[in-house]
Amino acid sequence: MRRTPVLSSLVPLSTLLLTFALTACGGDGEEPDASDGSTASSSVNTGDLPEGFPVDDVPLIEGRITQATAGEEAGEDEGFVVILQADGPTDSVLAEAVALLTDAGFTVTETVGGSGGGGFAGSSLTQDSFTVTITTFPNTGDEQTTLQYLVSES
Repeated sequence: MRRTPVLSSLVPLSTLLLTFALTACGGDGEEPDASDGSTASSSVNTGDLPEGFPVDDVPLIEGRITQATAGEEAGEDEGFVVILQADGPTDSVLAEAVALLTDAGFTVTETVGGSGGGGFAGSSLTQDSFTVTITTFPNTGDEQTTLQYLVSES
Protein backbone atom coordinates (compact mmCIF):
# COMPACT_ATOMS: atom_id res chain seq x y z
CA MET A 1 0.00 0.00 0.00
CA ARG A 2 1.49 3.34 -1.02
CA ARG A 3 1.19 6.12 1.55
CA THR A 4 1.92 9.41 -0.15
CA PRO A 5 0.31 11.70 2.47
CA VAL A 6 3.24 11.09 4.82
CA LEU A 7 5.77 11.94 2.14
CA SER A 8 3.75 15.01 1.22
CA SER A 9 3.65 16.00 4.87
CA LEU A 10 7.40 15.51 5.23
CA VAL A 11 8.25 17.72 2.25
CA PRO A 12 7.42 21.03 4.01
CA LEU A 13 9.29 19.83 7.11
CA SER A 14 12.27 18.69 5.07
CA THR A 15 12.34 21.98 3.18
CA LEU A 16 12.43 23.84 6.48
CA LEU A 17 15.16 21.52 7.80
CA LEU A 18 17.16 21.87 4.59
CA THR A 19 16.90 25.66 4.77
CA PHE A 20 18.16 25.52 8.34
CA ALA A 21 20.98 23.14 7.38
CA LEU A 22 22.10 25.31 4.47
CA THR A 23 22.05 28.52 6.46
CA ALA A 24 23.70 26.92 9.48
CA CYS A 25 26.57 25.45 7.49
CA GLY A 26 29.17 28.14 7.21
CA GLY A 27 32.20 27.78 5.00
CA ASP A 28 34.58 29.03 7.68
CA GLY A 29 36.00 25.57 8.43
CA GLU A 30 35.02 25.86 12.10
CA GLU A 31 33.68 22.65 13.63
CA PRO A 32 30.77 22.78 16.08
CA ASP A 33 31.67 22.33 19.75
CA ALA A 34 29.34 20.04 21.68
CA SER A 35 30.95 20.78 25.05
CA ASP A 36 28.49 23.62 25.62
CA GLY A 37 25.54 21.23 25.35
CA SER A 38 24.76 21.98 21.71
CA THR A 39 24.29 19.16 19.23
CA ALA A 40 27.30 18.56 16.99
CA SER A 41 27.16 16.81 13.63
CA SER A 42 29.02 13.55 13.17
CA SER A 43 29.83 10.83 10.65
CA VAL A 44 27.02 8.58 9.54
CA ASN A 45 26.45 5.72 11.94
CA THR A 46 23.31 4.08 13.20
CA GLY A 47 23.46 6.03 16.47
CA ASP A 48 22.96 9.29 14.57
CA LEU A 49 19.73 8.17 12.96
CA PRO A 50 16.24 8.26 14.48
CA GLU A 51 15.04 5.14 16.24
CA GLY A 52 13.46 2.79 13.73
CA PHE A 53 15.37 4.08 10.69
CA PRO A 54 15.68 1.12 8.28
CA VAL A 55 19.51 0.97 8.23
CA ASP A 56 19.53 -2.55 6.78
CA ASP A 57 17.24 -1.58 3.89
CA VAL A 58 18.20 2.04 3.12
CA PRO A 59 21.98 2.57 2.84
CA LEU A 60 23.16 6.17 3.16
CA ILE A 61 26.20 7.71 1.52
CA GLU A 62 29.15 8.37 3.83
CA GLY A 63 28.96 11.87 5.26
CA ARG A 64 28.25 14.07 8.24
CA ILE A 65 24.65 14.07 9.47
CA THR A 66 23.39 17.58 10.14
CA GLN A 67 19.75 16.65 10.84
CA ALA A 68 17.81 13.41 11.23
CA THR A 69 14.14 13.27 12.17
CA ALA A 70 11.51 10.55 12.39
CA GLY A 71 8.03 11.40 11.14
CA GLU A 72 6.62 10.73 14.60
CA GLU A 73 8.84 13.51 15.97
CA ALA A 74 7.09 15.85 13.53
CA GLY A 75 3.61 14.59 14.38
CA GLU A 76 3.45 11.99 11.59
CA ASP A 77 2.94 8.24 11.83
CA GLU A 78 5.91 7.22 9.72
CA GLY A 79 8.76 8.36 7.52
CA PHE A 80 12.19 9.86 8.05
CA VAL A 81 14.15 12.91 6.94
CA VAL A 82 17.96 12.71 7.00
CA ILE A 83 20.15 15.60 5.90
CA LEU A 84 23.89 15.11 5.58
CA GLN A 85 27.02 16.65 4.08
CA ALA A 86 29.17 14.56 1.71
CA ASP A 87 32.45 15.37 0.00
CA GLY A 88 32.33 15.93 -3.75
CA PRO A 89 30.32 17.68 -6.45
CA THR A 90 26.56 17.24 -6.65
CA ASP A 91 26.46 14.91 -9.66
CA SER A 92 29.10 12.53 -8.26
CA VAL A 93 27.56 12.44 -4.79
CA LEU A 94 24.07 11.79 -6.17
CA ALA A 95 25.40 9.03 -8.46
CA GLU A 96 27.08 7.34 -5.49
CA ALA A 97 23.96 7.64 -3.30
CA VAL A 98 21.77 6.21 -6.07
CA ALA A 99 24.24 3.36 -6.70
CA LEU A 100 24.12 2.37 -3.01
CA LEU A 101 20.33 2.19 -3.17
CA THR A 102 20.14 0.34 -6.50
CA ASP A 103 22.68 -2.18 -5.16
CA ALA A 104 20.26 -2.65 -2.23
CA GLY A 105 17.39 -3.51 -4.59
CA PHE A 106 15.87 -0.08 -5.29
CA THR A 107 14.73 1.02 -8.75
CA VAL A 108 15.09 4.61 -9.95
CA THR A 109 11.66 6.04 -10.79
CA GLU A 110 12.61 9.66 -11.47
CA THR A 111 15.72 11.84 -11.79
CA VAL A 112 15.79 15.64 -12.03
CA GLY A 113 18.49 18.29 -12.44
CA GLY A 114 22.17 17.51 -12.55
CA SER A 115 23.74 16.94 -15.98
CA GLY A 116 27.13 18.33 -15.05
CA GLY A 117 25.88 21.74 -13.99
CA GLY A 118 26.73 21.14 -10.35
CA GLY A 119 23.42 22.58 -9.17
CA PHE A 120 20.28 21.04 -7.67
CA ALA A 121 19.71 17.38 -8.55
CA GLY A 122 17.55 14.60 -7.21
CA SER A 123 16.25 11.07 -7.66
CA SER A 124 13.32 9.02 -6.43
CA LEU A 125 13.75 5.29 -5.90
CA THR A 126 11.44 2.51 -4.77
CA GLN A 127 11.57 -1.10 -3.66
CA ASP A 128 9.01 -3.39 -2.06
CA SER A 129 9.11 -1.79 1.39
CA PHE A 130 10.38 1.79 0.99
CA THR A 131 10.37 4.84 -1.24
CA VAL A 132 13.41 7.13 -1.01
CA THR A 133 13.68 10.61 -2.49
CA ILE A 134 17.16 12.14 -2.52
CA THR A 135 17.67 15.84 -3.15
CA THR A 136 21.18 17.29 -3.48
CA PHE A 137 22.45 20.85 -3.35
CA PRO A 138 26.05 22.00 -3.83
CA ASN A 139 27.85 23.79 -1.03
CA THR A 140 30.67 26.27 -1.45
CA GLY A 141 32.76 25.63 -4.57
CA ASP A 142 31.65 22.03 -5.30
CA GLU A 143 33.77 20.75 -2.40
CA GLN A 144 30.76 19.39 -0.52
CA THR A 145 27.17 18.52 -1.28
CA THR A 146 24.14 18.59 0.99
CA LEU A 147 21.92 15.52 0.61
CA GLN A 148 18.39 15.27 1.89
CA TYR A 149 16.85 11.80 2.12
CA LEU A 150 13.07 11.42 2.48
CA VAL A 151 12.28 7.83 3.42
CA SER A 152 8.74 6.47 3.61
CA GLU A 153 7.08 3.07 3.53
CA SER A 154 5.92 2.04 0.05
